Amino acid sequence: MTIGPIYDIAQIVQDPHVLERELIADYPDSDMGAFPMHHVVPRLSATPGAIRAPAPELGEHNRALLAEVGVDEAAYAKLLAAGVACEGGAAVKAEEE
Repeated sequence: MTIGPIYDIAQIVQDPHVLERELIADYPDSDMGAFPMHHVVPRLSATPGAIRAPAPELGEHNRALLAEVGVDEAAYAKLLAAGVACEGGAAVKAEEE
C-alpha cells in the first residue's frame, strides 16, 4: 500500500520532491501571461516529452475545421451570427448587413 501526505495546491507547489522533479511548469497563457501546470508525465530521459504550444482559445480553429467538412464562408458567417460558432474565446454576433 502506498501512503503519503494529502496536500492542498499551496503545499504541492512547495513540496521538495515536486520542486526537484520539476513537476510543475509555467506555460504561456494569453490572459494571465503564464500559468502553472503539471508537467508531462512520465518524463523519460531519452524521450522526456514537452508541451509545445498553449491550448487554443475557444473557437480558435473553428473556421479551418469547419471548412474541412465543407462549411463555406457564407455558411460560417451565419453560424457566427446565430451564436452557434465562436472565434477567439466567445460567441460573437456578425455585423448586420
